[in-house]
Amino acid sequence: MINFDMSKIDHLWCVYSHTIIYDEGPKVMFVGLCKLRDVLKSPDARRNSVWREYVAREQSVKLDIFYVGVDETKVFKKSLGLIKTHKPYCNSVGNTDPYLNAVRCVTDGNVFPSASAAARFYDIAKSTMSNHLNERTGYLQIRGMNFERISK
Repeated sequence: MINFDMSKIDHLWCVYSHTIIYDEGPKVMFVGLCKLRDVLKSPDARRNSVWREYVAREQSVKLDIFYVGVDETKVFKKSLGLIKTHKPYCNSVGNTDPYLNAVRCVTDGNVFPSASAAARFYDIAKSTMSNHLNERTGYLQIRGMNFERISK
């Protein structure tokens, strides 16, 4: 059972999975993360071509929510742990990359699921982070730090 404060629903992130029950037993097909309010829409799963082919067409899909939190970075790390543990078919074969929008602080090595998460963590304006990542003139560093987009 997961407890959370409903008054913060717009700020909560969750890690979830889609499981299909086959004759030979249940199989975790996808592990994702999204805003808690959007979990039934599965926005990140819908971007995965294999998910659309195998899971979206099923009559019955089991949805499990494993973790709920306000910190997008912590939720992101939890999702990576679940992907590593369950090795879901759609995550490993499909085109959804958990690092698709990830950003790393080159200075201290911290990895974030998005530029906005990194900006929030370091209390930097999102526009400043965007300008830096897009290598615009005057944004070579932010407060003495360097950031980069990463893809695994």
